[in-house]
Amino acid sequence: MNITRENIDELNAVLKIKIEKTDYEDKILTLTEYCGYLKGVADKKGVALKAFPHLATFVESARLEKTLDFKAAEGERNSFIRELGKLLDEKNLQELLVKSQDYKAGKIKSPEYYTYLSSLANHRIDIKTNYPQLTSYIDYVTGGKDLDAKDLLKEIPLAEDKIIEVLAVTGDEKRFVEISKSLGLLTKYFKLDLTPEDYTSFQENKSHISTASWLGFLKDYCQKYNLPVPEYTASLIDENFAKLDDFYKLGLEREKSFIRNIEEKMSQSETKLAVLITGGFHTPGVSRMLKEKGYSYIVVTPVITKQSDSSLYFSVLRGAKDDSKETFAPTEE
Repeated sequence: MNITRENIDELNAVLKIKIEKTDYEDKILTLTEYCGYLKGVADKKGVALKAFPHLATFVESARLEKTLDFKAAEGERNSFIRELGKLLDEKNLQELLVKSQDYKAGKIKSPEYYTYLSSLANHRIDIKTNYPQLTSYIDYVTGGKDLDAKDLLKEIPLAEDKIIEVLAVTGDEKRFVEISKSLGLLTKYFKLDLTPEDYTSFQENKSHISTASWLGFLKDYCQKYNLPVPEYTASLIDENFAKLDDFYKLGLEREKSFIRNIEEKMSQSETKLAVLITGGFHTPGVSRMLKEKGYSYIVVTPVITKQSDSSLYFSVLRGAKDDSKETFAPTEE
């Protein structure tokens, strides 16, 4: 039997999460759907997600967005402001007009404006009862004001680990989780996709990443679920860790050269502005070093809509050249 959404209920809870995660990584599930799934599992199993505020806020914002009637909320806002205007004294009324004009002009953001409206309604209007759609919209806008996309993406794998830690009860389940996590790192490792954070985790757990030690367990697991048992070349993988590790170490060392070269070039040309083009792997490290040195910087990241040809990148690394056609490949130095 193949593992599909049709027979997913036949599998244990830990494996279900792994399948959902794969669907999310393969763009079958959206970020909203996957975060909602994690929150649902956590709630069902009694796993507290207080340590992951951005995840909880994102899921709640998505829930509110689905239930909101934005047109109705806008109508209620206009009615609310008219009613409020009749209750305010001259000073507060003038302030309301100024705030509303600033909001329309984009001088103040939605969270600030709607928080202000809520404060005016206090003890004057029962906004929750009389304007339910506006109330939901205010919750939607103000609730997500502190949501940070980077922090959200950092919380997701931590929340996965927390949930799986509770779900993995049997020895087999715990072993499966350990191997699955290591395989994820190993896959990124051989695709040269490790982030600096991933690389640190890989180094910390490298002693446990031995494909030869996984074979017996994985074969038994495949047989249990009637899955085909793939052929493994464990020795080939295990024996070549050091070669690829040298590549990553070199990449980290190159970041120091980036900064040094930038400083030298800027000094020579007597300029205060420079542009550095690097691969995404180097972004955290270079940003950290720029910050430590007191430089102001902006990170510009292109939107990638399709998979690039990785063979071009590898050919550059090998120093290979195809004379049959011109190839324009970005360099990192």
